[in-house]
Amino acid sequence: MDIKKIFSVPIVAILLLPALFAAFPLVSATITERPVIYYNGTTADPLLVPAGSNISIWTGNMTITGAQVWLWLSASGSADANQDNGDRWYAGPFYMGDVLNATPTPYTITPPAPFNQEGRNYTYTVGGNWINGTIPLMVQGEVDYWVKITDVNPVTTPTVPSSDVGVSTSRINFEGGFLMTPVSGAPDTPVTVSGSALPIDMTYNITQNGEFVANVSVATYNESGWLWTGFTYTFPVLDLKNKLSSGTPPQSANVTIKVVDEANSTMFTGNFTEYYREVYVDNDAWGLSGNASSLALHGGNYSCTQSQNITFSTGGQYNISLWWFPYNGQANIYLNSILVASGIALNESGAVGNYTITIPEMPSGSYTFRVIDNNNVEYNFTVCVVQVPTIDFTPDEGGCGDEVTLTFTNMADWIGEYVTVWFNNTATNSTMLANLTVPSSSFNITVTVPHSAGGARYVFLGNINGTPLTYGPSNKTINTTFLVTPKVWVDPASFSNDGLTFWVYGCGFNVTQFYFVNVDNQLMSGLVKSNASGDVACQLVKAGFRPGMHAVSFYSNDTLYTDNVTIYAYATFTVAATGDLVIGDLMDYMNSSFSSLNAKLVAIEDDIATVQTTLGTMQTSINNLDAKVVALQGDMATVQTILGTINGTVTAINGNVATVKTDVGTIKAEISSMEGFLPVDMTPVWIAVVLALIAAIASIYGIFVIRSKIAA
Repeated sequence: MDIKKIFSVPIVAILLLPALFAAFPLVSATITERPVIYYNGTTADPLLVPAGSNISIWTGNMTITGAQVWLWLSASGSADANQDNGDRWYAGPFYMGDVLNATPTPYTITPPAPFNQEGRNYTYTVGGNWINGTIPLMVQGEVDYWVKITDVNPVTTPTVPSSDVGVSTSRINFEGGFLMTPVSGAPDTPVTVSGSALPIDMTYNITQNGEFVANVSVATYNESGWLWTGFTYTFPVLDLKNKLSSGTPPQSANVTIKVVDEANSTMFTGNFTEYYREVYVDNDAWGLSGNASSLALHGGNYSCTQSQNITFSTGGQYNISLWWFPYNGQANIYLNSILVASGIALNESGAVGNYTITIPEMPSGSYTFRVIDNNNVEYNFTVCVVQVPTIDFTPDEGGCGDEVTLTFTNMADWIGEYVTVWFNNTATNSTMLANLTVPSSSFNITVTVPHSAGGARYVFLGNINGTPLTYGPSNKTINTTFLVTPKVWVDPASFSNDGLTFWVYGCGFNVTQFYFVNVDNQLMSGLVKSNASGDVACQLVKAGFRPGMHAVSFYSNDTLYTDNVTIYAYATFTVAATGDLVIGDLMDYMNSSFSSLNAKLVAIEDDIATVQTTLGTMQTSINNLDAKVVALQGDMATVQTILGTINGTVTAINGNVATVKTDVGTIKAEISSMEGFLPVDMTPVWIAVVLALIAAIASIYGIFVIRSKIAA
């Protein structure tokens, strides 16, 4: 053979290797060998396993290179795992570190569709090369299944090649299996009983505590390509109507649920744990501290005469908690037959937490607290209801002598009885504010604030001799507070400088304080202090005051030397001009010579005239000018006033009154004889002008200036 041909064959083969690898890639297996399935310690083929029970999977003979594994169930023994061919994964991922670890690791897994319809979680114990736990319930009877293990995520890879799959060495043949969920809860809880891998032509009866619930038939179901045979039925669990009447919670009783076949053979028995109803009452009603609630037993006596009582005050709000009443039910609460709350919505545990109730107005006494649910089951116990009488002032503050309204509420327990109202006016004494016979449950009276020490004063109701009225098992008093504010007045409030005395009185003063007294913002020497009833009195002389308004004010000694000095209380008084020499001289001067003031009319606006004098500018009513039209020429008019004449244009004439527009404003003047000025008695006008000038003098300094002019 030609030597070239001898070497050409292997060379061609070598050159073809890349093309062969491209067409037929080499696959490196990530899983080798097959898992072994055990049930009750056996590995028979096929294994007979009740649907929905537990199996054990041994992986110790396998090599798995992936970090996680998933479990599949397949009705075919194909080497791959293919969801398009009917395979379904049902659990995972499990970490290989946990699978290989000698210490077991628990897993709780929510299964994927369609197995999530079973309404339960799957549980596993993983370790020592074992994966032990739940097998699906939703399977067919008389069909062979294989368990497959993959180390590829089935969510992202629904078809897993055989190199990443390990198929169980034996088949599983499922026997009929049953499941009940949930297994505990409140009355009326929806319970689902399911059967699977059952003969297709069978029917079953479901009972609870021997009472017939339903007859169900086996059918074949297709859940997105996954087939299973069986039934599922949901019904409310029986209400055993139990109430917690003794002992400690939780307490429960069982509802026995059975599945019976056509031959009257019991195929399944399950017990539903149903808890006893419980009612919890706000610790405030128990007289206990904290915001929590405490259990009230059904049939318990917590009335007013008991040392351990539940006391509800009328108008008070309390939290009530209910447990294990009907599932998603409703409840009403009564005190005897008085409805307190209705339509209370309960959750899936038949519960409501911290539901606030308000106790309506009712006579005091022992009542039956009743919780009646939508199944007409009543949970009750005896409680104490106390009508809480109240008294309130409107307004709730004021000074001595003020009239205020006192409102009484919830006084039904005292209707027709004689009561008294006491006002704590000193630190050690109370004065009777009112006495009356209670006419009704709620009413008002008007009272006068007494002379009292200032600040918040305690007010209470008493009987005829002043002993405080009490209510409830803890003998609480009926009371309120009233804020007494300071008040000051001058007696007499108006006087002249006659050299006699006058008094400054105060009430409602703080009895622990000393006070400075100011007259016209001038500090007087010394301090004053009230008596025990908050009263003060200062005597002063009617001398040295100018006519007009004056003020007397009190300052607390505690605040006088701070950066925020405020008046504690004050009053004003008026001093008349009678006997004042300065005012008398001024009146004489003005009456003797008005012209010496150089009075000049400078402006008129509406009915006000502005007059400029040597003493300053004043304003007076235009009527005081005694304006008269003394000459007319065309529409031009000459108007005579007490301050002289002014000229202007007539804009209107109404009767004998002309409206004249002048340089200083518009004036209305009476039309007199055109032959000349008719003199009139000016005395009233002079008096008005003089009084207006007196009112314009604003200070003692101005008076001194006037006196200097008079002297000149």
